[in-house]
Amino acid sequence: MASTSQPPFPATELLDELRTILLFTADFLAMTRSAEAAATFIGFDSEQYHSEPLSRVALDSFRIAPTMTVIYDYAFQVGEARHFNEDLLQDANIFIEGVPRVGGQDHQGGETHPYMTEDGTCRRAITTANARWKLESPTPSELSVRELALLANMTEGAVRNALAAAGIKAKGSRTFVDVAFAREWLAGRRSFVPTTCWEYTPDAAQLDIRTARTVSDLSLALTRRAEQKGLSVAALATASTVVPERTAAWLTGTPDLDIATAVALATALDLDPALVAGRTVELLLRQSS
Repeated sequence: MASTSQPPFPATELLDELRTILLFTADFLAMTRSAEAAATFIGFDSEQYHSEPLSRVALDSFRIAPTMTVIYDYAFQVGEARHFNEDLLQDANIFIEGVPRVGGQDHQGGETHPYMTEDGTCRRAITTANARWKLESPTPSELSVRELALLANMTEGAVRNALAAAGIKAKGSRTFVDVAFAREWLAGRRSFVPTTCWEYTPDAAQLDIRTARTVSDLSLALTRRAEQKGLSVAALATASTVVPERTAAWLTGTPDLDIATAVALATALDLDPALVAGRTVELLLRQSS
């Protein structure tokens, strides 16, 4: 019952909330250190940063911005989810626990914002990513009702009802289930999006081929695609009708300038023949020049 549903909120909302957090952080720095420190951090001067337009925050100046983008993509299995790793998740966890819980300076001190609650978009994405990683990690773990609700795109009340129907008695917000049960239970939820970002799909392979800088990069993409399809050198040779020796050469970084071979291998790997052939010719010519 896997789903390909859209994320519960667009990435633009998360990035706007991130800008808000950074503005509140600038207010905090101005209050605790100095106006100069705040301006250096955020990139401009203000007497009340939290009231500034979000458009003034240049996210490309902040390392946390691409981190949060990957966290969002991994949580909801979109975009560049395959760039996720545990270090990024740890950075995101530390970031969200360290943001100001109240903002403003002087007479405007005491400002609050939804990002400070568990329903803030940044926290929701991070919590969902944590929950998804628990499903994948070899470390034994448990998932909370909230984590199940976020992964299944359900309300916590609906999750508790479903758990009760499965014979698991809920005890307030402290109810947890082990990962094995969570995997099986989520697999039966229509709105659950399984983790697929590690699959080396044709689109992923073709992106790597388009951006390959060397012949070896291209061969690696072909090799990974063959592995994803479960094809050995011999099996790929059979599927493509390319002799095994030539097939092996293409997968180990020594392809030849043979368009027919490129087309045959690409077709067997469900890749765009024109892309594979064209990039092979280009990279071989660059290598020889």
